[in-house]
Amino acid sequence: MNAADTPPFVAHVGILHTEGTAESANAEVTLAPHLLNRTGSAHGGLITTLLDTTMSRSALLACDGEGRVVTIEIKVSFINPGRGTLHCQAWPTHRSASLVYLDGEVRDASGLLIARGSATFKHRPRPIDT
Repeated sequence: MNAADTPPFVAHVGILHTEGTAESANAEVTLAPHLLNRTGSAHGGLITTLLDTTMSRSALLACDGEGRVVTIEIKVSFINPGRGTLHCQAWPTHRSASLVYLDGEVRDASGLLIARGSATFKHRPRPIDT
């Protein structure tokens, strides 16, 4: 994913997409003071954004990278406090004619599971230019 394709908010918080295929997508973020909660760990909104943007990329790649995908629903389970650099992997579990279902995990550099998520995305084919 190039910088022009990265949503401004995702770029602002420093999420970097690292790898992506039709089978899975990966991203990471290195925590900075403005991304932490009062306990000094990753803010839950950041973890949710990391999962959402990684699952979104995975959903789009599962649709051959064509068109757009829109989050229909997302569920996140927070398991451990996130610190340092967080790594996210997401993968599609099912695809219908217009929906993609995905799972994802966030882990720290040691491999500790920080959060687990699942989501549904609506695939919207790109309009044909005339």
